[in-house]
Amino acid sequence: MNNLGKYLEQVRREKKFSLREAAQKSDLSYTYIRDIELGMNRKTKKKVKPSPDSLKKLAEAYGIEYYELLQKAGIIDEGTESALDEANSKLDKLIEETVNNSTHIGTIPLIRTICAGDGIIATENIEDYVAYPLLKGNKPDYALRVQGDSMKDVGIDDGDIVFLKAANWVEKNGQIVAVIFNGEEGTLKRVYWDEIDPKVRLVPENKNYKQIEAYPNEIHICGVYAGHFKSEFQML
Repeated sequence: MNNLGKYLEQVRREKKFSLREAAQKSDLSYTYIRDIELGMNRKTKKKVKPSPDSLKKLAEAYGIEYYELLQKAGIIDEGTESALDEANSKLDKLIEETVNNSTHIGTIPLIRTICAGDGIIATENIEDYVAYPLLKGNKPDYALRVQGDSMKDVGIDDGDIVFLKAANWVEKNGQIVAVIFNGEEGTLKRVYWDEIDPKVRLVPENKNYKQIEAYPNEIHICGVYAGHFKSEFQML
């Protein structure tokens, strides 16, 4: 009888579990548990090598250490538990450092006011600066404060601060943009186009507003949406 099997049988008897009780508690068959205790399959006469999952079930059923069973089964060496704890500690530290290094607080110019329904985008005079936790390599170019509710169905509400990457067109169909239409309106909309239609569609995210159809030369995209913060966001 191998060391693992002898140990498991000893623990089972100390717990006063019958094989059927042990099977019920561990969700393993009682014949398999007995084979593990004997160290061999009684039908095939071959050596039994319980899986880590089976050992975990037995450890939980008997209230004993899982790592100890892994060691007795020869799956891990002595000292592996402390090595794993040390590795996990190093991994936790690495994850924390990665998170801390992936962001930093930056400032972005706030460019007057944009009306997300029907207002006029202001000139490019900087009104203020807003703080923003920036993912490295993903810094927006400027911010605009929303007035109106034409984008409320995607969570962009009146007073929110929207962050934009400066661009004169979009990479993907359906992206949210700050766009001037016909030289007059500054607005937030989704922009859609179709290869067979010469016009583009500026689509709000509010059923109370109508979409706008325009030729490309009638619109000017000022920036592509890169995130937003709610109206309680604090400025510096």
